[in-house]
Amino acid sequence: MCILFLYTNPDAETGQFRLIIATNRDEHFERPAKQANFWEEFPAILGGRDMEPGREGGTWFAMSKKGRISTLLNVMGSTSTSTKGRGWIVPGYLNAEVSAEQHLSKLKDSAHEYSLFNLLAVDVRYTDNFICNQLVII
Repeated sequence: MCILFLYTNPDAETGQFRLIIATNRDEHFERPAKQANFWEEFPAILGGRDMEPGREGGTWFAMSKKGRISTLLNVMGSTSTSTKGRGWIVPGYLNAEVSAEQHLSKLKDSAHEYSLFNLLAVDVRYTDNFICNQLVII
């Protein structure tokens, strides 16, 4: 089961954290992955990479130099027979040139093409606050 821990402190003082995100990849520990690093083909993205045969290159959690963070959580027990991999959903958001709201609205239209998932999309601004959006597909 995927787990996400999210801590926010909009009143953080210097030296304190405003945002802490911790998430696991999934329950299949034997599934091959690359450690988090900046991606060669998308140098603004930092994240691990799925190396499962047939699913290579996607990710479940990453961030961008643009101030965006996203994580995808699978929904266990799904009976979906979809073969479209979800690994490119996170980098799709990170590379999007539209707002998180616009991107998630567009993604919602094609969500039926994937196995079930939850997606967290965070847009960290250079202000005292950040915007957090969530798309839940159940």
